[in-house]
Amino acid sequence: MKSKILAAIVLLAAGWAAGFWMHSSQRAAADKPQAGGQSGSSASTRSAEHKGQASSAAQTSGLLAEDPALSGRSEALSSIVAALNRPDNMRKFRDIIVAINQLRAADMPAAVKLASKLHGDSKGILPLILARWAEFDPQAAAEYALHTKLESGWEREMAMGSALGEWAKQDLPAAKKWALAVEDPGKLRAAVAGMALGMIETDPQAALEWLRTLPSKVRTAEVMSEVFRDWAARDPDAAAQQAVLLKPGDGRSRAILSLVGQWADKSPAAAFDWARTIPEAGVRSEAMQSIFRDWAMQDSDAAFAAARQLPEGPQRNAAIANVILNSGNSGPEQIRKLAADLPAGTQRNDAIAGAALPLAWKDPRGAMELVDSLPPSSRRDDAMQAALRQWASDSPMDAMSYVDKNIPEGPGRKKAMKLVLNNWAQSEPQAALDWMTSHGSAGAEDLSTAVRGWAQQDGPAALAWAQSRPEGPDRSKLEVAAIESLASTDPKAAVAAFAKLPPGNYTRSAAGTIASAWAQSDPAAAAEWAGQLPDGTVKTDAYRQLANTWASQDYVESAAWLQKLPAGESRDMAVSSFVSVALRQDPNAAAEWAETIGDAVKRANSLRNLYEQWMNADEAAANQWLTQTAALSEDEKRKMRR
Repeated sequence: MKSKILAAIVLLAAGWAAGFWMHSSQRAAADKPQAGGQSGSSASTRSAEHKGQASSAAQTSGLLAEDPALSGRSEALSSIVAALNRPDNMRKFRDIIVAINQLRAADMPAAVKLASKLHGDSKGILPLILARWAEFDPQAAAEYALHTKLESGWEREMAMGSALGEWAKQDLPAAKKWALAVEDPGKLRAAVAGMALGMIETDPQAALEWLRTLPSKVRTAEVMSEVFRDWAARDPDAAAQQAVLLKPGDGRSRAILSLVGQWADKSPAAAFDWARTIPEAGVRSEAMQSIFRDWAMQDSDAAFAAARQLPEGPQRNAAIANVILNSGNSGPEQIRKLAADLPAGTQRNDAIAGAALPLAWKDPRGAMELVDSLPPSSRRDDAMQAALRQWASDSPMDAMSYVDKNIPEGPGRKKAMKLVLNNWAQSEPQAALDWMTSHGSAGAEDLSTAVRGWAQQDGPAALAWAQSRPEGPDRSKLEVAAIESLASTDPKAAVAAFAKLPPGNYTRSAAGTIASAWAQSDPAAAAEWAGQLPDGTVKTDAYRQLANTWASQDYVESAAWLQKLPAGESRDMAVSSFVSVALRQDPNAAAEWAETIGDAVKRANSLRNLYEQWMNADEAAANQWLTQTAALSEDEKRKMRR
């Protein structure tokens, strides 16, 4: 039964360790304009509510405040609440596990009630609490798991399995009777698996005999796999003797592979000796490869010696290749030595390239030298990129020197050089840029990438470097790269630098980036600046990005700004961008705004996009609007309905 609980703990830890706390916000509609959208016109205003999903701390505090039954909680339950409120996910996970193990029987109703009301990753503690409940009252825990809708299959299986496993150890006849009366097929299989795992702790043979009396739809291959995995953790020899006696229809292959995988974790040599006796060639081969994967991680020399005992042929080669691929602690010379036992060709090359991947973390130069002589392949490319990326982080000049001296001209050299330069630019941007310009080995795009990264660390220095370059289009592109990054930290400095740029396409890009970045902190100031730009593509792009960012933050204020804009191309672009945000919250209000776009083509395109998006969310409402709107001709409506 520990395997199910451990699986739940691993899943819960993985989610929190990765920081998967989802946030969403919901906004209401903005002001609706009058037709034509002329300056000074007024429209009915809809309230704009901005609701953020509560944090974990606010969530648990709110639950406790609204439920008096939870206010008199025990010390263990208080510890769970405190742990849920921790910002550090790893510490949160540790403290929750400790607190759950301290729960008493009297705490269970309140603990389950609290867990059932949580949302997101926090809800993952419910199966763990049920597992603890099962230690005190397995029947009550089983009844709860049976009649409560759990969010995922693993939660249901874990809850049912832990409850029945404990019940089987306390009152086997009653647990069997209850489990076999479960009608839901999924819950029945989970109950049977839990029963069997609980019985294995005291009498594995009896558990197997009981499973054989059940219908095959209940005694699935998955159930047999879990049973033999758990059995192998306790007594692999006994589990192996029984596994080979299973019939193919009894999940024989899955059972053998599960027990071999478990056995190899503790004693790969013993698992190897037994696996060689498996009669089915396919199952034997798969079991061997599973053993050699684990064995190589524990002792690559012993695993290699065992692999060489196998007869010449595909299975021996696959075993040696597996050892090479998983011998993460081996150095370049050891990997070459192991690979020499494989015949020359794709299998040997792929094994070397695969082994070079983990080697790249501790010896990037060795990994690079190992794969450099291999013929092109996807595995070689992956290993080379990993090695160069790590090497460029540790010693970028050495990595670049190696590429420059050892990789011949061609696409491979360009790709390797770009990878090193991009990583170098993240740690030492000025040194990387100086190297690029002195060697002439990087294009304008690579230089811009480096400048952009530098500007995120030190905007004024990056901008000064870009401005020191010879005049021309390339310099303008570098200045724009610096200005766009600078806009996120100091929009006023970005505006001052923007004013010195010569006209061109890059200027248009910078204007839009500045407007969007500035709008995040001071949209009114961004709007005032954008309004002073000369009419044309630069102003149009600034308005487009400003409207999108502002609408995402505050529909009401952004709508008020739109109301004041004079008719024209810039206003049309701003409204179109606003509509693309508004339609996700209030399609009717978005449609009224889209109908005010002056350019007929842009208006039709905006309405078409709105209709398509609306159809995905509410087909009936979208079609009702399309029927009633006077902004489209009947011919346009027919085309949109198609």
